[in-house]
Amino acid sequence: MNKDLKQKIDEVVANMGNQDLSDKLMAEAFVLALTPEDKKEAGQYLVQAMNKRKRPDVEVRNMLGEMADALSLSYLAKRYFEKDKTWLYHRLNNSNVNGKPASFSQQELIILADSLKDLSSKLSDISSNIASSLR
Repeated sequence: MNKDLKQKIDEVVANMGNQDLSDKLMAEAFVLALTPEDKKEAGQYLVQAMNKRKRPDVEVRNMLGEMADALSLSYLAKRYFEKDKTWLYHRLNNSNVNGKPASFSQQELIILADSLKDLSSKLSDISSNIASSLR
């Protein structure tokens, strides 16, 4: 993929919050993709770039609400992200790291959602087992 096309895709991803601008940039990117191979490679690069894109607009701490106190964030960080708890706390609190607010990437949000679903399933199974032992 040529350098201009890659830069244009990076601009598209960086401007995803501005629909009109990102649509314009996407149209410009498609013009730069001359061959079917270019288009395929550009599509793959776009997906990768979107997965890495930071999402400061998603306020996970607010979504967790009081459940944040019930969760072991240290366990989540280690088990599902293979990171330490500080890494997760920075993202949950939008802390400044190296001069920039830390936020989750698209892919990290998917992992977080899946991890919470996994915990929910495990807790549900435990609850069922306890309830059935009472009978």
